[in-house]
Amino acid sequence: MTTNRKFGVGLDIPFVDDSCGTMANGVAIGRPATPPIIRIKIPERYQTRIDRNAETKKEEKREEVEEEVPKESAPLLEGTPGKSDEVDGPKDGDSPGDLPNIAGAPLSRRHRRNSISLPAGLDTIESQVACDNANGQADDTFSESEPENVDVEAPKVPKRTARKKSVMPLRAPLDDSDLELPENSPGNSITSINSISSLLKEKLSMVALPGFRKVAKKPKNYKLKAFVAILFLCIVFLVGFAYVFYHQQVLQRAYFERIRFNKEERVVKLYDYEDNELLAGVLGNTIYSDLVFKCLPEDELNDGSVCMEWMHRARLYLQFNNPHEGVFCYQITWKSLNPLVNPTDCFDWSKGGHWYGGGQAKNMTWPAELGVVKLAPFITGDVTQEEWGNVLQRYFLNSKGVSISIDSKTPLYIAIDTIEDRKQFCIQARHDDFAYFYHNAVLPQLNYSICTSNNIKVLHGYMSEKSLWDGLKEQDIETINSLLTEPVWQIAPNRKEQMTEATVYNYTEDVIALAFLRQGHVLLNELWQKNLGDFTMDTSRFPTMTDTIQILQRRGFKIVLSIHPFISTESYNFKTAVKEKFLVMERSSDQIPALTRYKGSLSAGMLDITNNQSVPWLQELLHSVVKKYNINSFYLDLGTAYNMPHFYRFERTLLNPDEYKTLFTEAVLEHAEVIGVSSAVKRPRPPVFVSLPPLTSTWESLKQIIPTVLTYGIIGYPFIMPGPVGGDLHPDLAYVNYTSIYLKAMEKEMRKTTVPPVTKPPEVKPSVKEEPPASKWLEEDLDEDLDVDVENGTKSHKAEVKHNHTGDVNVFSANYDSFFNKNVNVSTAADILKNLTVTNSVEVLEKASESFPGDIMVNDHTQEFTFLPDKELYIRWLQLATFLPVIRFTHLPSTYKDDSVLEMAKALTSLRVKIVNPLLKKYAKEALDSGLPIIRPLWMLDPSDPTCHTVVDEFSVGEELIVAPVIQEGTTEREVYLPAGVWKDGIDGSLRKGSRWIHKYRVPQTKIAYFVKMPDNTRF
Repeated sequence: MTTNRKFGVGLDIPFVDDSCGTMANGVAIGRPATPPIIRIKIPERYQTRIDRNAETKKEEKREEVEEEVPKESAPLLEGTPGKSDEVDGPKDGDSPGDLPNIAGAPLSRRHRRNSISLPAGLDTIESQVACDNANGQADDTFSESEPENVDVEAPKVPKRTARKKSVMPLRAPLDDSDLELPENSPGNSITSINSISSLLKEKLSMVALPGFRKVAKKPKNYKLKAFVAILFLCIVFLVGFAYVFYHQQVLQRAYFERIRFNKEERVVKLYDYEDNELLAGVLGNTIYSDLVFKCLPEDELNDGSVCMEWMHRARLYLQFNNPHEGVFCYQITWKSLNPLVNPTDCFDWSKGGHWYGGGQAKNMTWPAELGVVKLAPFITGDVTQEEWGNVLQRYFLNSKGVSISIDSKTPLYIAIDTIEDRKQFCIQARHDDFAYFYHNAVLPQLNYSICTSNNIKVLHGYMSEKSLWDGLKEQDIETINSLLTEPVWQIAPNRKEQMTEATVYNYTEDVIALAFLRQGHVLLNELWQKNLGDFTMDTSRFPTMTDTIQILQRRGFKIVLSIHPFISTESYNFKTAVKEKFLVMERSSDQIPALTRYKGSLSAGMLDITNNQSVPWLQELLHSVVKKYNINSFYLDLGTAYNMPHFYRFERTLLNPDEYKTLFTEAVLEHAEVIGVSSAVKRPRPPVFVSLPPLTSTWESLKQIIPTVLTYGIIGYPFIMPGPVGGDLHPDLAYVNYTSIYLKAMEKEMRKTTVPPVTKPPEVKPSVKEEPPASKWLEEDLDEDLDVDVENGTKSHKAEVKHNHTGDVNVFSANYDSFFNKNVNVSTAADILKNLTVTNSVEVLEKASESFPGDIMVNDHTQEFTFLPDKELYIRWLQLATFLPVIRFTHLPSTYKDDSVLEMAKALTSLRVKIVNPLLKKYAKEALDSGLPIIRPLWMLDPSDPTCHTVVDEFSVGEELIVAPVIQEGTTEREVYLPAGVWKDGIDGSLRKGSRWIHKYRVPQTKIAYFVKMPDNTRF
C-alpha cells in the first residue's frame, strides 16, 4: 500500500506502508525486509537551486572525507591481506548524495563495523534512514516525463563533526553487490569506531523524533556540595576550638610558672619542669557561680598574691614561693563571704601516682587512695567508731612529687571517695557545734599549700621537720636508746582487783626467769590509782609499793605510770578541781564542769590545761608521786577528741580540740619525764614515742601494723611505740577469774567452798595484802544477779556469763557447743552452769579454750584465767615486733608453756640484739637530724621504682634492712619484692638481686624473711 504525503511545497512523496512500517509522529517508520525505494519528483523551478547547492555539497563532503579518513589510516577495502586500497572520494559530476561506497557493506546495524548497543527505538530510525537513502536510486514511478538520471538532492543534514581515528582492527572487504544502497547513502561513508555517536546525532536531526531524543540533564553535584559543607564545618570548628583554647591558655598561664588556673571554671593544674601534669583539681566546689571579679584594693594583700572574688560568696588568694632549690610551693587561701558557703576544694587522685599520709583511717589502706573516708572532721578518734585514728597530721604526699599541707587553724573536714569512677580527695573548711565550734574568723577559711618537686624523696626530705635534737639533753638520748634496745613490759588488767603489788612483782619475776630478755620498762595502766585522777597509789592494793619499786629498780627495771587528763567524780581531787575551776566548763556556764566518761570511770571531768592555775596544780601532784615512789617516767594516755565533753569550754579558746593534747604533753614534760603518748596531732619533743592504737588479737589487726607504722613515719613521727605482742587486752575477754564465775553460777555451793589465797613470792614482805578469799567475795556480791547471754555468731553459739563489779564488766565467752547440746536454750544453760562444781568450772574453761581464737591459761601466781592470743598469731606477731623500734609485751612467751615458743623467742631476741638494735640506734640519730622515719617504705630506697610505691606488707629499717613478715594465717610462703641493689637472704645467707619479685618464698613458722643490703659491687 502506497500513500502520498506533502514535504514542503510541491513535493509529493509516495510512501509504502508495508515496506517502511507504520506512522509515528508523522514519519514513516518500519522494518522492511528489503530496502524500500522512495521516488522524489523535483519540479524544474527548483532544479537550478539544487544544482547550485550540489556543487557546494560536493566540496564540503570532499573536505570532510579527507579530514575523517586520512590516507595513512584508510582501511583495507580490497586486495590481498596486508595491502590497503585507496577509497576514492566523490568524483566531479557526481550527485550531491554520491559518496564512496564500500562494496558489500550491509545495510542493517548488525553488519555495521564495530557495532555497539544503541538506545531502544533506534532500529526504526535506521530503517527510516535506509528508506530515504533508497529513494536516491529508485525508479521514478510517479512521472514519466522526468529523465531517469536526474540528480536527486539528498536529504539535508547538519554538518558532521570531525570523527576520531579508528583504533579498532579493520573489517574484511565486502562485495558491493551485497548492498542495495544508493551511492549517496550515509552508510557508504568511511567512519571510525567513534563516529557512531555523530551518526546517531545526524539521524536524530534528520528524523525529528522528540520522543527518542535524549534530553540532556543538568548534573547534580551532590558530592561537591557535601565536601564544601564538611569543609565549612571543619573550618568553623577549628576556628572555635582555637578561640576557646587560646583564651583558656591565656587564663591558665596568667598565674605563676607551673600552676595553671582557669578562674571561670576554677580548674587548677600543676605541672612539673617537663610540663607533665602532676595534679588537677576543682577549687570552690560550693561556689555556684562563674562570675569572678578582681578584688577591691582594700581586700588585696601586699605579699604578691593574686586575689579574685566571687561576689557575696568567697574570696580566693593565690601566692607562689620558692622556699628551697627545686621545690615550688603555692599557697591557696579561701575566705568565705557567705554563711552558706563552706570553701571546698577537690583533687583528682586517680590520675596516676600514689598518696600517703594523714594518719590512720578506718579500714587502713596503703596507699591512701585505695581507702574510703566519709566527709568528717579531721580530729583524732577511734577507727572502730570514727573515720580517723589516734595520731594525725595535716600532710599528704604523692609519689609524683606533690604534697598538700593544711594549716592547723583551718576547721578541716576531709573526704576520700569515688565519684563518677574518679577517686577524689576533698578538703573543706566548716564550722560545727563540736570540733570547730570556736574560731577566730566569723566565717570559715580554708588555708593550705601545695608543693612540688621532681622527686618524692627530695620533697619529703624538705617537708620533714628538721633539728629534732634541738634542746635535747644527754638523759633524753639515753632514754631513746633505752626504749630502742629494751622491752616495755605492760601490765594492764581490766579489773582493779587484778592490779596489785603482787601482780607487778610476780610479773617481773617471770621476766627474770626467762633470762634471755632484758629488764626494760614496767608500764602500769591507770589502775594503779584507786580512782581516775587521784595521782597517787591505791594503798589498799599497793601498801608497800615504795619498797617493791626499789627492789625492781635494783634488778634493772624502770617504773612507768600511766596518767590521764581526766578526773573521776569519785576522786578526792574532783572536789578541789571544781572549787578552783581547774576543769573544763560547760559551754553555757562558767560554774558547771563539763563531764564525760573514760575507760572505767563512768563520770569524769577534764582538766583545763589552758587555765594558768591548773598546770602548777597538776605538776605538783606529779612531782609528789615521783618523789614518794621514785617513779622513772610517765606515759600519757590522752584519749581522743571524741573523749572530750561535747559542749566543752576552755579558759583560753582552742580552735582545734586536738590542740589540748599538745598543751597537756608540753605541760607534763616541763616537770617530769615522759616516754610515750597515746595520741597526738603534733610531733612531741623527743624522747617521747607515739603509740599505735589498741589492736585486738586477730590476724586482721596484725595486717594493720605495717601500714600504720609507715603512715606515722611519713607524717612526721619517727619514734613509734607499737602495741603489745599478740594484741592489746580484749575489752571483753581480757582476764577471767574463775572465782567470779563460780560466785555467779553457783551461789549456794560457793558458801561451802573457799578458794586458796594467792601465793606470795618469798621476796615480797608479809605486809603485802593478799586477795580476799572467795567467801568474802560471796558476802559482797549476794545481791548480784546471774546474767547469761546466748548470741548467734558467725561461728557458733556462745554462752556469756557477765558480772558487774564496781563498774567493771568481766565476760567469760565459751563455745558451749562442744560440751552442751546445740539445742539447749538459755535457761537450761544457766541451770547447767549453776550445777557445776569448782573442778567442773575449770574443766569447762579448759574445754572452752579449744574453741577460742586463742588459749586460756591459769596464772600460777594469781590463779586467774588469762586469755591468750592464738599461738601461731603470737609467733608471727613477735617476729614482726622484733624489727620495730620498740618491742612491748603483755603476755610473756613463757605463758604458753611451749618450749618451741620459748626457743623461737630466744632466737628473735638474739637477732634483735645483733642486727636490729645497732640499726635502730643509727637511724634514730639520723631521724633527729633529718626528721626522716626509722621504719621506711620501700619507695624511700628507690623512688623511681613504681612497684615499691604499692608494697604494703614489707618495710625497711633505715636503708640497710628489708623485712617481709608472714601476716597470713596458716601459711609458710609469701611473695617478696626487693628494691634495686644486692641483698643477702637472712634465712639461708644467699645473695639476691633486686628490682624483682621472689615468688613463693618459703618462710617456716619459726623464721621471718629479712634481707640485708650488701655493697653494690658485691658479686655472686
